[in-house]
Amino acid sequence: MLLTPAILGAQQTIDLRHNQASRFWEHSTGPTRDIHTDLDKLPREERFFAQITLDVIVTKEGRVDTARAIDGPHQFFAEAEQIERKRTYRPFTNSHGNPIQARIEDTVTISPPEKWRTPHEPFPIAIDATTLSISLKRTICMGTCPIYTVTIHGDGHVDYNGENFVHIKGKQTTRIAPEKVQALLNEFRHADFLSALDNYSAPVTDLPSEIITLSYNGKTRKVSIYAPGMSGTPDSIAYLPKLIDDTANTATWIGDGER
Repeated sequence: MLLTPAILGAQQTIDLRHNQASRFWEHSTGPTRDIHTDLDKLPREERFFAQITLDVIVTKEGRVDTARAIDGPHQFFAEAEQIERKRTYRPFTNSHGNPIQARIEDTVTISPPEKWRTPHEPFPIAIDATTLSISLKRTICMGTCPIYTVTIHGDGHVDYNGENFVHIKGKQTTRIAPEKVQALLNEFRHADFLSALDNYSAPVTDLPSEIITLSYNGKTRKVSIYAPGMSGTPDSIAYLPKLIDDTANTATWIGDGER
């Protein structure tokens, strides 16, 4: 990626805030926390897509060095800065592939309180890998969101079917190490997936849905996510689609579509 940086001071911080090619969101690693609160506390015009914008310095190692809130509801500035400082990034690089210290703008979303089913449903300790499959379906939106389904099986077999706005359409298969499947399953356990609601939605239009299906030991649980930042979707559940994509390496088939 060729960058035309602005050098900021003696620490050689590269200003990427206005460089669209840097694709900040693709550098984010690990789950992303939101600020969860009663949105009725906000003015009506701020309730939809409420967020805090931050001026952030990311070190060569991908850690957040400084985070300063610069826009959004001021009462959440301190909490947003605290959340941002705990985020990690895949290091940004210059045109020679060398890690750089980068200045970026990031956002922390302000969302409704997380919603869970009651009573809590514990995750089984033992799951027969021969019965296991984890599927993600991404649906149509008003724009060019990738439309596809990917299914990861317990033995490491991966099935993909690309429908539209993807690099490769049609059916593809590959294999991954069974250990990666188990690691993904553990993420579902840590996310408390079985205690998630069946459906998360909000009164907005034109966004894609993410439909996660977990099959194991003869049982199936499906969770549909729409507008996660507005529907009470727990942070740990909202992060699972990215984990599924990363585990299956769907980027090979999807290309540079919106996600």
